[in-house]
Amino acid sequence: ARNQDASNTELAAQISAITGLDTSITDALAAAENAALVSSGTISCTLAGADNGTDAKITVSSHTRVYGDGSTVIVNTGSVLGLAFSTQYYVYYDQPTRVGGSVQYFATTSEFTAVQVNDRHFVGVITTPANGAVDTAGITIDPPGIGYLPGSGGGGGSGTVTSVTGTGTVSGLTLTGTVTTAGNLTLGGTFSATSASISDFNSATRAQVEAELIAGTNVTITPGSSGATRTLTIASSGGGGGGGGTDPVDDTIPGVPALPTGN
Repeated sequence: ARNQDASNTELAAQISAITGLDTSITDALAAAENAALVSSGTISCTLAGADNGTDAKITVSSHTRVYGDGSTVIVNTGSVLGLAFSTQYYVYYDQPTRVGGSVQYFATTSEFTAVQVNDRHFVGVITTPANGAVDTAGITIDPPGIGYLPGSGGGGGSGTVTSVTGTGTVSGLTLTGTVTTAGNLTLGGTFSATSASISDFNSATRAQVEAELIAGTNVTITPGSSGATRTLTIASSGGGGGGGGTDPVDDTIPGVPALPTGN
């Protein structure tokens, strides 16, 4: 009986040791998985903000999630609806299995909510457009050890502009074209605008006309200050069909008139 008790005690000690080892292994694996998640990132991922009518939406493209242990999964595209305009959001999804595929994306205004830990996968940050404004682009989290690569769809840090597209029309002039690594933007059309829409157009034109008129000795413009209503006085020079009188002829005309061809 004593031998049996000793055997039971030893067996219980061995079972306890095995249980403790199993717990340690489980904890170690969980820590490794969490470390792989914390240092994970995305490849070829884009965030797009758009006006969705009465509110804004964010669309996440299909992309590759690269974990810190080197494993990768493909994550499907998806959208977050019902968001506020002109607001910065942090985008993430939760997935304990880490198999990728279809996920539900969430958007929060709190960066602490989107922290990449446990089962939470942070995707990136984006500011939604204003109501009626053009789409916006976000910044995504880079894979471990890679950093930002121009054109990779990643975010963060400085980089190189690889594409510029111009479009739009102002006063009849249109800007078109696309620049990638090389290319051209073309300004075309015919300029069309009213004098009122051009700063200082009237003042500059009036000053030029006055300068030309004052060159003649029989022309007087009063007052001479810029912007005031003008009185144009043209003195008769005599001779030529009208009786040759010398009395001055006063023509009071608001603004700057065309010069008469008589006298």
